[in-house]
Amino acid sequence: MSFFSSRRVVALVFSLAAPVVAHAADPDIDPAAFAVRLDLPSGVAMQPAGAVLTVGVKSGLFGKTSSVAFALEQQAGQGNYVLSAADRQQMQGLLAQAKAAEKAGKNIKGSVSLRFSPCRTQEVLAADAVASLAMRTTQEDGFEVLAKDVSIKRIAGVAVSDLPDCAS
Repeated sequence: MSFFSSRRVVALVFSLAAPVVAHAADPDIDPAAFAVRLDLPSGVAMQPAGAVLTVGVKSGLFGKTSSVAFALEQQAGQGNYVLSAADRQQMQGLLAQAKAAEKAGKNIKGSVSLRFSPCRTQEVLAADAVASLAMRTTQEDGFEVLAKDVSIKRIAGVAVSDLPDCAS
């Protein structure tokens, strides 16, 4: 049984109190292939370090919980956000620890959370602007759509008019 699989995404939550979250059962992530594609409308951009991935691992019912947050980097000229080289190495170590614990017979649960902090550009933005989100955990799986045409207000937790200005 693998630890992560994008095909087994079981929940996606949008709210101000909780980040945009994609929890996956049996996660199997290839850190080198991991990417998030965020399709934003014209007039919206991402703040610097505004895309954050948190990988969590819980061992047993009352066991140790570990989580690591990674600031995702935007690939030049694309809407894809990826792990830096250093973060890929750190994630590989986290996954290796989880797999070793699983192999030792421990009940391991994994989760992936995504948090986004958008901002407004100088372009006029419709109040009902929407965005879409897809995630790839391995090269073989390709991108899996997690959310399609979700309001910016739902992603950011504030009205479009209240988004911070990207120039600030």
